[in-house]
Amino acid sequence: TSVRLCLRLKLDAVSTADPVLAAHCGPREFTVHVNSLSAGQFEVIASVAMGPAQEEEWEVTLKADPAADIPDCLLLLRWTHCTINDALLLRDPIAAQALKSNPEAARRWEQTKAALLWHSYRRFSEVVGLRRFTSGLGGSDVLVFRPRLRNPNTTRPEFVGTAPLDAVCQAWGANLLIKTGARGKAREEWERYQVFLADRTHPFMSRSEEFLTARMPGASPDEPPYATIIGTFLGGDLLQAQPFQSVLRDTANSKQVDHVLDKVFAITHTWYTGCAPEKLGNWWKMFRGAGPKDALALFGRFELSNTEKRSQFTAQLMWDIAFVQREHLVTHLLGKNRDGLLYRLMEQVTLRYSLIHGDLQPRNILADQSNVWLIDFGETGIGPTLFDFTKLEVYVRLWCLDLASKENTEEEAMQMEILLLDTFTATEAGMEPVRNIAPRLGVDADALVNVMRCVSSIRRHALPYFCEDTPDRREYLAVLYLTVLNTLQYAGTPTAPIANFRWLMALYWVLEDTLSRMMGMEPYARNRSAVKHERLLTQQWLSGRYIPRRVLYWLENEDGQKALEPLHATRGVLQGASHHLDVFDHTLLVLAYLEEILEDPMESLLHPDRLDEKVEQSLQEQGISLPPGSDFGGKVQPLDTTWIQPLLPQLKEKMAAYLNDSRRLLIKWVALFHDVGKPATRVMTQDEKTQAYKTQFFGHEVYGAQLVASRLTDLFPGSGASRSDTCLTALEMIRKHHKHHTQVNRYHENKRFLESLTMCLRQDVILTLASAEKSHLFPLLDPHHSDHVPEYPLMILHGYADMMACRGPSAPIPLGNVGEIDLALLAFYFLCYPTLVCRQKMEKIFVTLTSGLSEELGIDGPRLGKAINQAKERYLEETCSPDGAATCDPPLREDVREWVRAALREATEA
Repeated sequence: TSVRLCLRLKLDAVSTADPVLAAHCGPREFTVHVNSLSAGQFEVIASVAMGPAQEEEWEVTLKADPAADIPDCLLLLRWTHCTINDALLLRDPIAAQALKSNPEAARRWEQTKAALLWHSYRRFSEVVGLRRFTSGLGGSDVLVFRPRLRNPNTTRPEFVGTAPLDAVCQAWGANLLIKTGARGKAREEWERYQVFLADRTHPFMSRSEEFLTARMPGASPDEPPYATIIGTFLGGDLLQAQPFQSVLRDTANSKQVDHVLDKVFAITHTWYTGCAPEKLGNWWKMFRGAGPKDALALFGRFELSNTEKRSQFTAQLMWDIAFVQREHLVTHLLGKNRDGLLYRLMEQVTLRYSLIHGDLQPRNILADQSNVWLIDFGETGIGPTLFDFTKLEVYVRLWCLDLASKENTEEEAMQMEILLLDTFTATEAGMEPVRNIAPRLGVDADALVNVMRCVSSIRRHALPYFCEDTPDRREYLAVLYLTVLNTLQYAGTPTAPIANFRWLMALYWVLEDTLSRMMGMEPYARNRSAVKHERLLTQQWLSGRYIPRRVLYWLENEDGQKALEPLHATRGVLQGASHHLDVFDHTLLVLAYLEEILEDPMESLLHPDRLDEKVEQSLQEQGISLPPGSDFGGKVQPLDTTWIQPLLPQLKEKMAAYLNDSRRLLIKWVALFHDVGKPATRVMTQDEKTQAYKTQFFGHEVYGAQLVASRLTDLFPGSGASRSDTCLTALEMIRKHHKHHTQVNRYHENKRFLESLTMCLRQDVILTLASAEKSHLFPLLDPHHSDHVPEYPLMILHGYADMMACRGPSAPIPLGNVGEIDLALLAFYFLCYPTLVCRQKMEKIFVTLTSGLSEELGIDGPRLGKAINQAKERYLEETCSPDGAATCDPPLREDVREWVRAALREATEA
């Protein structure tokens, strides 16, 4: 049996002949053949005869022929019998999947086994895999093995005279830490360890022992180059060790968390003692090419002033529009003349530089009950001392708590970070507010508090390493800000749940706003605010049809319940005997009636029975079933309105012109909120005569308007802090919506008042109205009077819908009578009131124009009074139009006086 190895070698210099390799080995038969592939490239085929598997291990050295005109070539081959036991590593299905199924992970696993075999030469007879730790952003696996040592050669002189020799056989050695990754990264870690840490090894820190690029036989030359670092642990048994990430996730380990942090920073303290103060701008890892004329390349990769580079940085952060905007990344961070936030931080912040770990995160800290080990020294070097602290606290947020919230919780996260910042800079705040925020973030309150306490502890450990004792802690905040900014570039990777990066973004904005003020800049205006659920509603939300179904749909979910909270609170609030529904269902029914009334107001008022049918059909189409009232679904007798038939065409025309889209929308919002004050104002009263109890809602109109004032302000915004006219109108209509019911009761109880009103509406006596009706109606319609009802026709239509939705056994007024009264009121408003108001105004002007006529003409008595009345009628006819607008400016005094003289002459002639 033989083993055949095929190797490809490349000469650095051009040679005229094929290289000649000579084998130097032990008892094995070994042959080497060299074949040319192309200029400077050769294939080396080595064959070795094999014996029984239990034979002694051996190695072969291939050297170039000294006489050949080629550089020295040393090739070392080893044969080892070590057994690799990976049963414990692969017992976890996830680990097995990662090590076996993923092609890249499988190749790394083969490289790891090759390195273990190489390292075990004449050392180990077996290595047992114990634990797999996932490393940092590179995704490399850190594996822990325990080796069984090869039995020593007991014939050596050192063993002479010692017994029993079995005491040193089949012994277990120190734990091995194996890490395989890309060759360049592994080489960097190995060299940094040798340069910075070889002479600073601490009893509780891993030690890198060997750097290996060995490959398994049969590996393809085209496979990515990997390398393995083999280290050992000094000072303890690793069997109970776990990453700091696991320690922190266990909420019962709060004391252990403090213990680990104390140990970690005790280890690194010796690194931090040698330090030098320098400006933040000298931090090469963060700022490259930051010379006077060079473009600033953040993290050595991203020139924010370059559109393409900026897009690469922000590609996975588009969910924060304010962050990715050019005005933020270029104008605010860089500035027009290198005066942006980053340049100010580079120049104005001075901090300590020292030797740092460089990648101090929760997975690079291993701990048991007593000891702590630091691993992964690929980023070890000189940098700001505070970076070790900020890197640890950033990745504590990313890896030690999985946020499960699906909603935007940025505001809560910012509140939490502000609390931590206050604790760090000024106060000793408690963690109780954090517990209240936890449910919104979708995490356990104890787990969140545990992480926040850990962050606070990290910051306390950082205090001794400040360059200046500044109360605002700007050194730490600046380094933390850059650490967060650097970490955000990994938001699109499987590094951590995206919700955790949203949390990190909230921290970013808190830091940027704070540092901007410290650096003498205004914070960047994001034009964003916390979610107010009532702002989910828009003006147009109530436009269109089937509003009751839309309201019910919203109240089926939590967001809608918060947006319509005052309305949601009316569910189940029972009313008096005049109603057949609770407050909420009554509101739905009012909206259903109002929808149909707005389609054809005159038809709805004239035929309430037909209106009932339309509403019933609409509710069926919407899938809404409401308890029937005393006559719900039955026929309501139509009213007798023969007196209004001649006025209907004109009234319909006026109403159609009045009911524009904005007024239709306004009355729907009023209907939606008109009874929201009832739950808080419900009382029981007792009649003094009958001793009967009844339910009442004193002042619910005023209280309801107060409840929804802020919502209506958002729906109908004004300029600045003042409310818009539409908002004020809506609030006033809610406050006074019961005035409709008061009017209807008045005209229903006293038929004389209604007769006076309808008499005024007849065309032959349209200008006559009893003084009692004037004193009742004019204050409601006069905009300057305290009793004025804005948008009076809308109040009539809403009141009619409101009373149609009251079908309890004690409903006081037949619905046919309500329609007749409302028609009379609308007809008066549109057809009589404008003319009456205009005549009233012009009469006052006429009196002024005719004052002193009796002295001027020398006439007094009935003749002059009759002449003045004739002139007044002529004056009013010429100056007033039916729509209530003055047709021209008031005539001159001499014109009016001439009308009076003409009237006197006519009276004298007669």
